[in-house]
Amino acid sequence: MLTADEQVAVILAADARRVRRLTWATVAFWGLTVLAAGLAVGAFHKQLRHAVTEVNRHMAQEFDPNFDADIRRHNDRVTLAFVLGQVQGLGDNGLHLSLSVGLLALSALGTILLVHASRRATLRQIRASLAAIAGQLADVQRGRGTMPPTAGG
Repeated sequence: MLTADEQVAVILAADARRVRRLTWATVAFWGLTVLAAGLAVGAFHKQLRHAVTEVNRHMAQEFDPNFDADIRRHNDRVTLAFVLGQVQGLGDNGLHLSLSVGLLALSALGTILLVHASRRATLRQIRASLAAIAGQLADVQRGRGTMPPTAGG
């Protein structure tokens, strides 16, 4: 059977391992979040650049200054419909965006869990230290122990 000091040491070691694992998992989730967001922005920028190029090409083909106003209005509507179709095509990045948001949620959850685990481990360490100090003081009061040297001398 373990003594009280050994039990405290086992609990504190388990806390340290838990905090270390949560730290690495949280760092990994944040790294994946940054990577996924970067990929989503890159893919969106590429599709947007392609859409702008296509719109400019379409407008260059449709523009003729000799058209009368009705034909020009019709061409404007066709161009607007084309632009809207190109912009709707940008919605294909939904998977990248969903992945980024999901990873962001996991990263935030990991951070919250890490903060709580770290706080809990710190409080346990403080309690263990206070219990050890209380034990030493009790021994000194009973005259069985010696007062440990203080940091100041």
